[in-house]
Amino acid sequence: MAGEIRFGTDGWRGVIAEDFTFSNLQKVARAAGIFMATEWGAGDRGVVVGYDTRFLSREAAQITAHIMEELGLEVALSRGPVPTPILSFSVKRLATAGGIMITASHNPYIFNGFKIKSPQAGSASPQVTKEVEALVEKSLPQGGSRFNVPGSEFPSAPGFSIRVEDLISPYLDWLEGAVDLGAMGRAGFLVVSDPIHG
Repeated sequence: MAGEIRFGTDGWRGVIAEDFTFSNLQKVARAAGIFMATEWGAGDRGVVVGYDTRFLSREAAQITAHIMEELGLEVALSRGPVPTPILSFSVKRLATAGGIMITASHNPYIFNGFKIKSPQAGSASPQVTKEVEALVEKSLPQGGSRFNVPGSEFPSAPGFSIRVEDLISPYLDWLEGAVDLGAMGRAGFLVVSDPIHG
């Protein structure tokens, strides 16, 4: 059914403008934020939000960050698009209570999605996504405004903010120490990469 929110592997995916709408996104972000605050301690540790290069991913990440902020959570928002492994790395590096990645992974270009990363930086378990899905319909009354989320049990607190951060450079710095780039350069083979429009 168009517009119905159903979670799959570690998150929610939908067809852009049919299921993946800003209205549905607000519901999912609020539900995820409430879960992360009550179960994972996001009120103390914050969350990190990243996004890919799909249509409206940046805007979806900004909306997600604003919803999290309105729930009283501190947010580190990626300065630009990142691949999912960098979002996971950032959860560990920043010691947040988890992360949100706006992406539909391998799904066709007409899709976008909302992935939940655990405090361990891995995919959210089926039990977690089931609990978040159960919160979705309670997450935002119909007709709510773009960023105003009424009735929050986690009201915004003074001092909480959205920090826009470079998530890529720290990952590349770590990678240089973790991988023998010189040995790779001497290996005598070529690697072809096709990012398929990012």
